[in-house]
Amino acid sequence: MDLDFDVLKQVAYSLADHYLCVYYVNVNSGRYVVVTGEARQEDKNSDLPVEGNNFFADVVKNAPLFIHPDDLDTMLKIYDKNMIRTRLNECDSYSVSFRTLVNGESRHMRHIVILCKDKKHIVCCLEDVEDEYREVQK
Repeated sequence: MDLDFDVLKQVAYSLADHYLCVYYVNVNSGRYVVVTGEARQEDKNSDLPVEGNNFFADVVKNAPLFIHPDDLDTMLKIYDKNMIRTRLNECDSYSVSFRTLVNGESRHMRHIVILCKDKKHIVCCLEDVEDEYREVQK
């Protein structure tokens, strides 16, 4: 079966409906595209780009906007290009939990990185795991 653009678009939007957003990143060049769920696509208040030329620089610039200050240093290390390459040399995917601030309230998130089959791209997914965290805390 040949995958056409519409099929790939449906897969991307289906993933983005499960995750807060999905980044498709060229690890070498840093060029990226962000796919978000339909409801979030209509959020005109978002300052985050839907595509860019340097994922790694943009993450450093935008991280203080969405990462809890107590987790910021750790996450900046996690988003480092060399760190991502090192981790993906060990295994094809990994995840890291952190907190974000939404309207002044802390929420638990999961950052998932998956190496694509071409070994040139990664898929980064952001998942809100607050309900999962609260369930474990009971």
